[in-house]
Amino acid sequence: MNEISEVSVFRYNPGTDESPRYEKYQVPFSQGMTVLEVLKYIYDNFSPIAFRFGCRIKACGSCTVMMNKRPVMACKAKAEEVMTIEPISVLPFVRDLIVDFDAFFDKRAKIRPFIDPPKAKIDLPRQLDYEVVSRYRECEICVECLICDAACPVVERSPHLFAGPCTMLELARLYRDPQDQGDRLRLAQSEGLSECDLCGKCTKMCPAGIKIHEVIKELQQLAFGQAHSG
Repeated sequence: MNEISEVSVFRYNPGTDESPRYEKYQVPFSQGMTVLEVLKYIYDNFSPIAFRFGCRIKACGSCTVMMNKRPVMACKAKAEEVMTIEPISVLPFVRDLIVDFDAFFDKRAKIRPFIDPPKAKIDLPRQLDYEVVSRYRECEICVECLICDAACPVVERSPHLFAGPCTMLELARLYRDPQDQGDRLRLAQSEGLSECDLCGKCTKMCPAGIKIHEVIKELQQLAFGQAHSG
């Protein structure tokens, strides 16, 4: 076992601090340890830094941070011997490494993320084709960690124009649900679907392995076809 030479953690409490700063820590390091383990060691042994985590099994999406300028899930990403850890910038800042996920869910509410129109009763049993289920499942496995949004250059430069890959993936999930009757293509367009340049960075960084840019490309093609039909 050796030591991580420098773990620099972004620190800022708006209620007490005059300005942000980076604090450096020496942390015992072993191959295979995660960023979350590093943060917990710092919390337990040095300073009560504020960070968020939940399931620890890559299922809740709450522990996303920037590690050496890359968005990662802290419970999944392997620690490096030299690290700078910061909050993601696509959500409002709260304290240290914590951002306000409520802001994301408030934005998500705009796209009506439920079966539209809602049905009081579904006749069971229902039989769905394997292809339909697979296409739905491709979008449904998203854990809303927002790594894709944090990696997206369009969100970085024009967050007011493009809602982000995660929102587009949710609209695709609803579009692929055979029960849903909402106009998801129109909603996607209103949330900046055409702004996506299909660079593929969202897909490259997605911890669930979803080919997000291909899903968005399909939405763009469907929306184009809808606009020019008839």
